[in-house]
Amino acid sequence: MVRNARTQLFPNVIASGLTYLVAIGIGFVMPRIIYESVGQESLGIWDLGWSFLIYVSFSGIGFGQALSYFIAQKDAERQHAEIGSICATGWWAQCFISLVMAGAFIVVMNLAAASHSENLALMVEIDQITTFLSLTIGVVMFGDIAHGVLIGQHKSRITEYINLVHDVLLAFAMVAVLLLGYGIQGLAIVTFILRVCSELVRYVFAYAVCREMSINPFDVSIEKGVTLLRYSMKTSINVMQDLLVHQSMRLLLFLSMGPLVLAAFSRYATIMRQINRLTERLSVSLSSVTSALVASGAEEEVVSLYVQSTRMAVLISLPLLTVFAVAGDLIVSLWMGPEFVVDHVAVLLAAGALLHANYSISYRLLSGLNAHGRIGLFSIFLSGLGVMAGLSAIESVNAVNTALIVALVLMITVHLPHISFMLFKISANPLRLLFDIYSKPIVINLLFLGVLLLVRWLAFETNDYFAIALVVTGFLGVVWASWQFVLSADLKSRIRGFVLRQDESETGVY
Repeated sequence: MVRNARTQLFPNVIASGLTYLVAIGIGFVMPRIIYESVGQESLGIWDLGWSFLIYVSFSGIGFGQALSYFIAQKDAERQHAEIGSICATGWWAQCFISLVMAGAFIVVMNLAAASHSENLALMVEIDQITTFLSLTIGVVMFGDIAHGVLIGQHKSRITEYINLVHDVLLAFAMVAVLLLGYGIQGLAIVTFILRVCSELVRYVFAYAVCREMSINPFDVSIEKGVTLLRYSMKTSINVMQDLLVHQSMRLLLFLSMGPLVLAAFSRYATIMRQINRLTERLSVSLSSVTSALVASGAEEEVVSLYVQSTRMAVLISLPLLTVFAVAGDLIVSLWMGPEFVVDHVAVLLAAGALLHANYSISYRLLSGLNAHGRIGLFSIFLSGLGVMAGLSAIESVNAVNTALIVALVLMITVHLPHISFMLFKISANPLRLLFDIYSKPIVINLLFLGVLLLVRWLAFETNDYFAIALVVTGFLGVVWASWQFVLSADLKSRIRGFVLRQDESETGVY
């Protein structure tokens, strides 16, 4: 079963990457369409509700991750008879969590509406989307159980392809309702309808892949419920920490500066979120793989998995962060217009995300080791202190100060503690391991940064074509140098095998 987990990892990662590319394309097109259809203020209102939904969709709050962990473990131990009880217990427990999250969303949106009670049109628009988006959040929470089952069976590519189809259909549906003049209320309605359909399909595939899956209340086990609760509380702590930093600062920015400023800040946050989500989506299978390795007594392979996975995540994220830091304002201006540009936000958010790739891998592996609880509790406590300290040190909650607080709090109170704890858990020499992971990617991206700074100077000197040629050359240089000097021969062989459509069993893992 461990070999099955390892051989499934590479195609699962590829599926996550393909789905991400489609999602990021849609994510850049839709805000512009919404802005041109309903205006910047309505876009800011939609951003407030949509960002909450997106965080819940990808957070794993509740019992979904717990199911994937224990299903992978029981599958590796060949204790298939217990999977049905685990699924049923997790599903019924998730019902309660779904209601709580939907209720929390309603409270947040009502608070946002009350803060602008003098603007009747704004209050009406918030009210129009609150009901449908709260129902959507509940549906997402229910669907996370099927998502966890598929990941536990090392079939995350199925759930990724469901997400891909959902995202494409939702984009067409959103354009249609905007053209018909239904505004952001229409966006909320089609979001709810298509999410219901996609989660039903996810359950169909989950039952097909995992015959032992059950939601029968008679299969519920108090003992397994306690076990699942302990694991899910650890996961939920990390999620609540993320919501504490991102969503609380978004809400405070909305309350302080209004939807127009939030809409501008959200464009930078959207780009940053897409860069971070790439490593998060590519690493989604690592928890179940780690769980299977530990259950089979192959703990020594966890170190190799951590090094190779983190190195790949850093290789992917650093060039994107470099581009965002140097050209973030230009990207936002070309994308949405100069009225959305806010100086310094791109640099601050990019700097705060330098360790996010390592954190993503560390968190996934700690989850697979069932060691993510105390460090999560420690981080959320530090994050709360960090947010309060940041708010007390600034005069007003504007876009720049929001970016500064988010960047510092995440790096100091979330990323560094998780990375340090991961290195401690695998009993590694931290300096040697970090040098092995970061040295070559940093050198490559420093050279790339130099190219981008030269390009920016040339752009000001109106040498546009030469600047574009340098960007293309620099990016290709990053790809070539990463392939030549960073990737292992084993991974190169597997990538070639996948591209050449060789048998999936030959593709293995890093």
